Amino acid sequence: MRQALAVSIATALTLPLLAQQPEPQQPPQPRPPIFRGGAHYVRVDAYPVTKDGKIVEGLTRDDFEIYEDGKPQAIDSSEFVVFETWTPEGERKDPRNQQDAYDLAGDPKYRVFVLVLDPAAYDMEGRHYLRVPLHNFLERNLGPRDLFGLLSAEQEWTDLVLGQTTTTANTIIDSDHWLDPNRMTDKYWEYVECGMESMIGRKKLDDTYALLEGLVKLLGLIRQERKGIVFVSNGLASPGIASAQVNSGGGGEMPRIGVVNGRIGELVRGDHVGGNRSANFCNGERLRLQAIDFGQRFRDLLKDARAANVAFYPVSPLGLQTMPFSKQGGIDMTAWHSQNRRMDSLKTLASETGGKAVVETNDLAGGLKRISADMQAYYVLGYYTTNSTWDGRVRSIKVKLKPKGNTIRARAQYRAPTLAEIAAISNPPPARVPTEEDKALAALATEKTRASFVSYAANRGAELAVVLNVPARSTAWPAGTEITVIAETADGVSVGMVRHVLKTAGRTAMVTLPLSGGAPAVTLIKVRADGMVFTDRTAVAPTSVLAGDPIVYRNGGVVPLLVCARADAIRVEWPLLGQVETKQVRLLDRRGQTMAIPMTVLEPGPSTVATELALAPLARGEYIVELVVGHAGASERKLVGLRVE
Repeated sequence: MRQALAVSIATALTLPLLAQQPEPQQPPQPRPPIFRGGAHYVRVDAYPVTKDGKIVEGLTRDDFEIYEDGKPQAIDSSEFVVFETWTPEGERKDPRNQQDAYDLAGDPKYRVFVLVLDPAAYDMEGRHYLRVPLHNFLERNLGPRDLFGLLSAEQEWTDLVLGQTTTTANTIIDSDHWLDPNRMTDKYWEYVECGMESMIGRKKLDDTYALLEGLVKLLGLIRQERKGIVFVSNGLASPGIASAQVNSGGGGEMPRIGVVNGRIGELVRGDHVGGNRSANFCNGERLRLQAIDFGQRFRDLLKDARAANVAFYPVSPLGLQTMPFSKQGGIDMTAWHSQNRRMDSLKTLASETGGKAVVETNDLAGGLKRISADMQAYYVLGYYTTNSTWDGRVRSIKVKLKPKGNTIRARAQYRAPTLAEIAAISNPPPARVPTEEDKALAALATEKTRASFVSYAANRGAELAVVLNVPARSTAWPAGTEITVIAETADGVSVGMVRHVLKTAGRTAMVTLPLSGGAPAVTLIKVRADGMVFTDRTAVAPTSVLAGDPIVYRNGGVVPLLVCARADAIRVEWPLLGQVETKQVRLLDRRGQTMAIPMTVLEPGPSTVATELALAPLARGEYIVELVVGHAGASERKLVGLRVE
């Protein structure tokens, strides 16, 4: 099973990787394969409870009955799984990378939650009521075998990173990022520039559905047992197809006419890539958004979630609501029906997928606690289906408890594999070898700068440049702070030490350590500042011949990672370690293809090469800054990952 899931994920998905972490967890041992003698192995999570809602313990497989499409199945295995509810933050350890996270998530002894925050609900008022309950949910209700991720409804499902540490999630929960539900990010400004302000609501709804649909498919690939999506929202609208607009403005706006490429035509303001957005793009997006039937997408989302065994747990910060009254007096029936439809959509999400809805209540903390308790313990039952028709269709599952034959809550459906999927599992393709571009972008997948004091170590020949970063939740270092940095190998052998005094207050600093005997592949950095000691293990690139590791700057200040906004400007500097005859800098996309944006090679000193770039022409996404230097027929290639948010 694990091999099949790994192949599916590796071949079908492009997902971010987590950076190197200390003391990595070991993935669980492989379970029995899916197929045996032409039969498909199905795992079912079952929840037999007493009248007061407590799980019934001590049952065996002989106490259960399983029916698939009404036909009894022979239960092959049974296991009872119980989860602890609290682990100190210091004992939480993120997996080494995202594939390890998927391996852990594939084990039924782990729970998997994804927290999705809708900006329209998590505004200033929503954050006021939900901030503390969400902190308690992450800190007190999740235990040592819980994996979770956090996403905004405006993100994409490929941004999901599963882990255990809560520092980054808590920082996001505390941030002011979602205070204004009407804020305009770059991708929505494009619709303003197309004169489609009235379509932005449908675009945001389209993005929310795309995120939830992608998460359901991804979680369904990871494991058969239940997964949870905690959806913080005030409702998931499901309007039908929109009526066509009379003019191309999409919202009643008059089209702008002017000179486009030397001809008179519809004028659309630039898309920040240096040219005008074409009328074809605007009209195409307008027609696409108008043609979406969100009602059908809502029904398909429920169907896919049931087949993938993904339970939705909607949480609304609106709390108890009163009758809305109009200014003229009396009940505003339009607002009343709209209010009911919003809450009904969340209740339907929960009831149709086996989750629980925390709506129309002021006890949000208790509601989130009930979500955690809903999967506190369960039985994992396994059987080899007697239906050997591999047609890819959804099959129903019903679990009953002997001797009374009462139906209990359990996984309700699964999708049978197709013949092509069986062939793919039987003859998996070779594993994809990570490219140098993949490695350059891997560090960007985690917000390590928010959680760690030591962020980056650059090999510069006889020196090691260490960029130190103060997490966002900690107080900045004041001017005059004395910092001692000690570099040790994994075996505890000291390779360098330096003392540094900060001239100005700040959250970042760079110190240079002279190395004795060269830099090891992995270095343990100890930082002493303000009477406190912090340690971190950081990977150090192998020693180069021509050019050392880069140091990156954003808006003039040194930073550990190039995670930037489009308004930022960056600078990358590499030390030259030997004689260099040729120097070339290029900007690549995430696949390694050259982009048509010129990069200038700067030489600020005799032993340094640098480049600078304003990010305004770039769209949201990941890029790579490449340096190639050469001498006497030999060359070296240095890559730096860049993310524009």
